[in-house]
Amino acid sequence: MSGSEIARILQQIREEEEAAQRVLADYAVVGLHAFMNARTENIGRYTRTLVDLVGSEQAAMALIIADQESVAGDAKHVSLC
Repeated sequence: MSGSEIARILQQIREEEEAAQRVLADYAVVGLHAFMNARTENIGRYTRTLVDLVGSEQAAMALIIADQESVAGDAKHVSLC
């Protein structure tokens, strides 16, 4: 298992989630359903790749949750500054 590969996949999942959040805030986007569907499919693909790398769905989800909590903590820290 490569730590850099896991970090890369977690980053890709974050980017897909951020793209989905941005499109929800932009009411002028055409084809919202198709866009959101593509983001969801990409997140699923990255998650399956992560499961293959770490060996279990539970371990992959633990990494994803820890990564999301870290990003949320960073965002809270920045907003308090």
